[in-house]
Amino acid sequence: MNKLYLLCLLPALAGLIPNLHGSGYVTAIAGGAQQSLFLKSDGAVWGIGGNFAGQLGDGTNRVKYVAVHVMDNVSAISAGQSHSLFLKTDGTAWATGWNGLGQLGDGTTSNKHTPVQVMDNVAAISAGRQHSLFLKTDGTVWTTGDNEYGQLGDGTRARLGESTPVKALIDNVAAISGGWNHSLFLKTDGTVWAAGDNQSGQLGIGPSDNPNELVPVQVLIDSVVAISAKGSHSLFLKTDGTVWATGGNGYGPLGDGTTEDKYSPVQVMDNVVAIATGGGHSLFLKSNGTVWATGYNEDGQLGDGTWENKLTPVQVMENVAAIFSGTGHSLFLKTNGSVWATGYNEMGGVGDGTAKDKSTPVPVNLPDDFEEGHALHPALGWVYQYSPGWASSLIMNVIYLNEYPWIYHPHFGYIYLLGNDISRGLWIYLHQQGKWAWLVDSNGGWFIYADGTFNNFFQPVS
Repeated sequence: MNKLYLLCLLPALAGLIPNLHGSGYVTAIAGGAQQSLFLKSDGAVWGIGGNFAGQLGDGTNRVKYVAVHVMDNVSAISAGQSHSLFLKTDGTAWATGWNGLGQLGDGTTSNKHTPVQVMDNVAAISAGRQHSLFLKTDGTVWTTGDNEYGQLGDGTRARLGESTPVKALIDNVAAISGGWNHSLFLKTDGTVWAAGDNQSGQLGIGPSDNPNELVPVQVLIDSVVAISAKGSHSLFLKTDGTVWATGGNGYGPLGDGTTEDKYSPVQVMDNVVAIATGGGHSLFLKSNGTVWATGYNEDGQLGDGTWENKLTPVQVMENVAAIFSGTGHSLFLKTNGSVWATGYNEMGGVGDGTAKDKSTPVPVNLPDDFEEGHALHPALGWVYQYSPGWASSLIMNVIYLNEYPWIYHPHFGYIYLLGNDISRGLWIYLHQQGKWAWLVDSNGGWFIYADGTFNNFFQPVS
């Protein structure tokens, strides 16, 4: 190992361990019709964009072109057309914004400009266009808001549905997703069920004489690990990495090369690890970190540099760790922790400080204490990215492995293979409990401890 080369890295590497669980970087994003929400690693939520009904939850109804702080101790976020949901670390669900159809679930139909508590013992949240879904820890789903098409799944139908959550007629649910006027439920056995509007085939149950389903019905697909609904179409990610789509396809959001609506799921892509639906477009994150997009693009939401709709997926970005979609804009969390966005921006939801739509992704302007320079790893979560050059490429070597590269060392226990540079004979490991990083080659290596100290350790890895 070139000792000078290694010593040059030590100042940056000294910051590796302390930043494993540090605050300041974005872990999740949610997009509504005009607003965007950002969840930080410290549990704080910030919002930007449209706010006429108080959907940002900052106590005002004014548009924000600079991110404002909303609340703390949050573990999940979701955004509807003009309302927002927050799941706190204590399992309580909170809501803010437009409430004319009872979508906040607080027993009223009055708009709220700051979040109000709705439920407890909640495990997941999803905001539809004008309705809300809450998955409780016991596997039951509770819904509130607009029910004109039966999207609440409680067996009833009414424009002014419910202003307090009611139990949907389904159990053993693992995940939920709310579309414009329909709802998807992923059960623990990998089957998917759906309720609500089916006029475009978005429920994926095949040809049906019923334009609406008031009780959840089984979708014609199984072995599903993720679901996504926002407009009048639905996406399903299967265990084999294939994506299937059904529903409205007038602008090509299904990505099957046609504009014909589909009433049962059709396969779109493979090697996919995440999906996101917009109002009329779809996003796909592939296992190599590239993002692909299809569908409506007149606001630039596909991010391919044009304003033209696409009937099949086109590549948009690379080095992406997570994808999120609003109605007409798209957001991307890159592996270095930076956030990018494209599309509809009249109310500032793209977050670049302007009101001009974007056709290619631009960096989102976030407060100064939002730290970049962290990499998202499948086993460790966020890890400090300690070098912008070859080190970032090392991270990409392991970020999408199907099996996490843990190695059991007889003396140190489990260590994580953070990356390697074969041309230099260099391997980098990270201790399971974050106590040290270890740079090693065939002759030995150097420990970098959490306090910034280091020493050489000559014990080759077998």
